[in-house]
Amino acid sequence: LFILSHIRSPKLEDSLEDLHDYIHRLYYSSAKGSPDEALEDLAARLNEELPDFFPEINPDELSAQLDLLIGVVHEETESGLELHFVKTGTTHLLVQHGPTLMDITAQDSPEDETEESEGSFFGAITSGPLAQDDTVIAASASLLDYFSEEKLKQLLEEESSDTLTNSIYQLVD
Repeated sequence: LFILSHIRSPKLEDSLEDLHDYIHRLYYSSAKGSPDEALEDLAARLNEELPDFFPEINPDELSAQLDLLIGVVHEETESGLELHFVKTGTTHLLVQHGPTLMDITAQDSPEDETEESEGSFFGAITSGPLAQDDTVIAASASLLDYFSEEKLKQLLEEESSDTLTNSIYQLVD
Protein backbone atom coordinates (compact mmCIF):
# COMPACT_ATOMS: atom_id res chain seq x y z
CA LEU A 1 0.00 0.00 0.00
CA PHE A 2 1.33 3.45 -0.84
CA ILE A 3 -0.12 6.88 -0.17
CA LEU A 4 0.79 10.27 -1.57
CA SER A 5 -0.95 13.24 -0.02
CA HIS A 6 -0.71 16.99 0.09
CA ILE A 7 -2.97 19.52 1.76
CA ARG A 8 -2.74 23.19 0.88
CA SER A 9 -3.14 24.29 4.50
CA PRO A 10 0.02 23.57 6.56
CA LYS A 11 -1.93 23.78 9.82
CA LEU A 12 -3.82 20.63 8.79
CA GLU A 13 -0.71 18.44 8.33
CA ASP A 14 -1.47 16.57 11.58
CA SER A 15 -4.86 15.62 10.13
CA LEU A 16 -3.01 14.04 7.19
CA GLU A 17 -1.02 11.82 9.55
CA ASP A 18 -4.26 10.70 11.21
CA LEU A 19 -5.75 10.05 7.77
CA HIS A 20 -2.73 7.94 6.74
CA ASP A 21 -3.06 5.84 9.90
CA TYR A 22 -6.77 5.39 9.24
CA ILE A 23 -6.18 4.37 5.61
CA HIS A 24 -3.64 1.75 6.68
CA ARG A 25 -5.98 0.36 9.35
CA LEU A 26 -8.95 0.20 6.96
CA TYR A 27 -7.02 -1.39 4.12
CA TYR A 28 -5.19 -4.02 6.16
CA SER A 29 -8.25 -4.94 8.22
CA SER A 30 -10.49 -5.28 5.17
CA ALA A 31 -12.33 -8.56 4.89
CA LYS A 32 -12.24 -8.27 1.11
CA GLY A 33 -10.39 -11.08 -0.61
CA SER A 34 -8.38 -9.23 -3.23
CA PRO A 35 -6.30 -6.04 -3.02
CA ASP A 36 -8.42 -4.25 -5.63
CA GLU A 37 -11.64 -5.09 -3.74
CA ALA A 38 -10.06 -3.88 -0.48
CA LEU A 39 -9.03 -0.64 -2.21
CA GLU A 40 -12.52 -0.21 -3.65
CA ASP A 41 -14.01 -0.69 -0.17
CA LEU A 42 -11.48 1.81 1.26
CA ALA A 43 -12.36 4.42 -1.39
CA ALA A 44 -16.08 4.01 -0.70
CA ARG A 45 -15.52 4.52 3.04
CA LEU A 46 -13.29 7.56 2.44
CA ASN A 47 -15.89 9.10 0.13
CA GLU A 48 -18.18 9.18 3.17
CA GLU A 49 -15.66 9.91 5.95
CA LEU A 50 -12.98 12.16 4.42
CA PRO A 51 -14.63 15.45 5.51
CA ASP A 52 -14.49 14.25 9.14
CA PHE A 53 -10.67 14.46 9.06
CA PHE A 54 -10.74 18.11 7.96
CA PRO A 55 -13.71 19.77 9.73
CA GLU A 56 -12.07 23.19 9.19
CA ILE A 57 -12.63 22.85 5.43
CA ASN A 58 -16.05 23.07 3.82
CA PRO A 59 -16.69 19.60 2.31
CA ASP A 60 -17.50 21.21 -1.05
CA GLU A 61 -14.02 22.78 -1.09
CA LEU A 62 -12.08 19.75 0.16
CA SER A 63 -11.31 18.40 -3.32
CA ALA A 64 -9.62 21.69 -4.18
CA GLN A 65 -7.55 21.59 -0.96
CA LEU A 66 -6.49 17.92 -0.83
CA ASP A 67 -4.40 15.83 -3.21
CA LEU A 68 -4.55 12.14 -2.32
CA LEU A 69 -3.41 9.07 -4.22
CA ILE A 70 -3.75 5.60 -2.70
CA GLY A 71 -2.39 2.58 -4.49
CA VAL A 72 -1.31 -0.98 -4.13
CA VAL A 73 1.02 -3.19 -6.15
CA HIS A 74 0.58 -6.90 -5.69
CA GLU A 75 1.57 -10.09 -7.41
CA GLU A 76 -1.09 -11.94 -9.34
CA THR A 77 -0.27 -15.63 -9.67
CA GLU A 78 -1.00 -15.88 -13.40
CA SER A 79 -0.28 -12.43 -14.79
CA GLY A 80 2.63 -11.03 -12.76
CA LEU A 81 2.35 -7.69 -10.97
CA GLU A 82 -0.84 -5.62 -10.83
CA LEU A 83 -1.20 -1.93 -9.92
CA HIS A 84 -4.46 -0.53 -8.55
CA PHE A 85 -5.01 3.07 -7.44
CA VAL A 86 -7.57 5.77 -6.69
CA LYS A 87 -6.94 9.48 -6.53
CA THR A 88 -8.42 12.84 -5.92
CA GLY A 89 -6.78 16.17 -6.66
CA THR A 90 -3.70 16.80 -8.77
CA THR A 91 -1.51 13.80 -8.06
CA HIS A 92 0.34 11.91 -10.76
CA LEU A 93 1.40 8.31 -11.12
CA LEU A 94 4.30 7.84 -13.50
CA VAL A 95 5.35 4.40 -14.71
CA GLN A 96 8.65 3.74 -16.43
CA HIS A 97 8.32 0.70 -18.66
CA GLY A 98 11.56 0.10 -20.52
CA PRO A 99 12.58 3.39 -22.14
CA THR A 100 9.09 4.89 -21.83
CA LEU A 101 7.88 7.06 -18.94
CA MET A 102 4.09 7.47 -18.88
CA ASP A 103 1.85 9.52 -16.64
CA ILE A 104 -0.95 7.00 -16.28
CA THR A 105 -3.10 9.47 -14.35
CA ALA A 106 -3.06 11.75 -17.41
CA GLN A 107 -5.02 9.03 -19.16
CA ASP A 108 -8.03 9.83 -16.96
CA SER A 109 -10.63 11.24 -19.30
CA PRO A 110 -12.84 14.21 -18.38
CA GLU A 111 -15.81 11.84 -18.51
CA ASP A 112 -14.26 9.77 -15.71
CA GLU A 113 -14.12 12.82 -13.47
CA THR A 114 -17.70 13.84 -14.18
CA GLU A 115 -18.95 10.35 -13.28
CA GLU A 116 -18.04 11.00 -9.65
CA SER A 117 -21.24 11.62 -7.76
CA GLU A 118 -21.96 14.71 -5.71
CA GLY A 119 -19.90 14.62 -2.52
CA SER A 120 -17.68 11.86 -3.88
CA PHE A 121 -13.91 12.35 -3.81
CA PHE A 122 -12.77 9.16 -5.53
CA GLY A 123 -14.02 7.73 -8.78
CA ALA A 124 -13.39 4.24 -10.05
CA ILE A 125 -10.21 2.33 -9.35
CA THR A 126 -7.63 2.37 -12.12
CA SER A 127 -5.85 -0.96 -12.60
CA GLY A 128 -3.24 -2.40 -14.88
CA PRO A 129 -0.32 -4.78 -15.21
CA LEU A 130 3.28 -3.97 -14.30
CA ALA A 131 6.43 -5.72 -15.44
CA GLN A 132 8.90 -6.84 -12.78
CA ASP A 133 11.41 -4.12 -13.76
CA ASP A 134 8.92 -1.23 -14.12
CA THR A 135 9.43 1.79 -11.88
CA VAL A 136 6.42 3.57 -10.36
CA ILE A 137 6.68 7.19 -9.19
CA ALA A 138 3.84 8.79 -7.24
CA ALA A 139 4.24 12.54 -7.64
CA SER A 140 2.51 15.71 -6.63
CA ALA A 141 1.92 18.36 -9.25
CA SER A 142 4.63 20.45 -7.58
CA LEU A 143 7.25 17.75 -8.28
CA LEU A 144 6.51 18.14 -11.97
CA ASP A 145 7.13 21.89 -11.52
CA TYR A 146 10.70 20.97 -10.49
CA PHE A 147 11.26 18.18 -13.00
CA SER A 148 9.85 17.56 -16.44
CA GLU A 149 8.88 13.98 -17.25
CA GLU A 150 11.88 13.91 -19.61
CA LYS A 151 14.23 14.96 -16.80
CA LEU A 152 12.78 12.30 -14.47
CA LYS A 153 13.28 9.71 -17.21
CA GLN A 154 16.91 10.80 -17.60
CA LEU A 155 17.48 10.65 -13.83
CA LEU A 156 15.94 7.16 -13.65
CA GLU A 157 18.33 5.98 -16.34
CA GLU A 158 21.31 7.41 -14.43
CA GLU A 159 20.38 6.52 -10.83
CA SER A 160 18.62 3.80 -8.89
CA SER A 161 15.09 4.60 -7.79
CA ASP A 162 16.24 4.80 -4.13
CA THR A 163 18.99 7.29 -5.01
CA LEU A 164 16.55 9.32 -7.11
CA THR A 165 14.02 9.37 -4.26
CA ASN A 166 16.65 10.67 -1.83
CA SER A 167 17.78 13.31 -4.35
CA ILE A 168 14.21 14.53 -4.83
CA TYR A 169 13.62 14.73 -1.05
CA GLN A 170 16.78 16.80 -0.63
CA LEU A 171 15.77 19.19 -3.42
CA VAL A 172 12.22 19.86 -2.25
CA ASP A 173 12.69 19.60 1.51
